[in-house]
Amino acid sequence: MISFGSRIKILREENLETQDDIARILNVSRATISKYESNDREPDIKTIKSLARHFGATIDYLFGETEIKNMPESIAENIRLIKGSFSDQDFCTVIRESTGVSLEEIEINNYISNKYIPITAVLSVFADYAGVDIEFFYRKNSLADLDKLRNERVKEGKINLKRSDVERLMRDSDFVSLAYKIKQNNLSVCVINNIINCIIDLKG
Repeated sequence: MISFGSRIKILREENLETQDDIARILNVSRATISKYESNDREPDIKTIKSLARHFGATIDYLFGETEIKNMPESIAENIRLIKGSFSDQDFCTVIRESTGVSLEEIEINNYISNKYIPITAVLSVFADYAGVDIEFFYRKNSLADLDKLRNERVKEGKINLKRSDVERLMRDSDFVSLAYKIKQNNLSVCVINNIINCIIDLKG
C-alpha cells in the first residue's frame, strides 16, 4: 500500500509543483512539506482536507486506501439510486435498521448532492444496505443494474434477510409496510420469494 507521503509527492510532481508551492498553499514551511513526503510527520485533519481539495483527490486515495483518485458523480447518483423515494430521514432510519449504523440526515444530503465524499467505511454501509459490492458506487448504474446485482447476490447466497426484520413486520400484521419496502427497494421476484420463505418458516 502506498504511503501518504509518497502519494503527496507523486501528486505534487504530477502537478509540476515544488515543495515551496505546496508550502505556500498550506501556509507552512517547505521543511514541513518535506517531512510529510518522507512520512516523518503527518498533517492534521484540516491540512489533509486542504491537500485533498488541492489535488482533487479523496482522503482514502491520499492514504493509499484506494486507487480511485476522485469521487465521480456516479457515487452521488448511485447513493440517490439506492435511496429511492425515501426522505433523508426515512433513509437514515432504514439504514440504521438494516445495518445498525446511524447516519445523520445532513450527511445523506451532502453525499447525494456530491458536496462531500463518503469515506470507504460509509460506502460499505450503503453497499451492505443495498445488497451490492462497494465497486457498484464507482460506475454508472440504473435501477435494472441494481436489481440484477441483487438477484445475483441472492442466488449466490450473499443476501440474507434478518429474521428480526421479518418478525417486526409481521408482529402487527404490517404487510402494507412490507409491500412498501419491496416497492421502494425495487426488489426482484427472487428476493420477494426469499421474504415469503422467511415468513413461511416463521409461521411453521
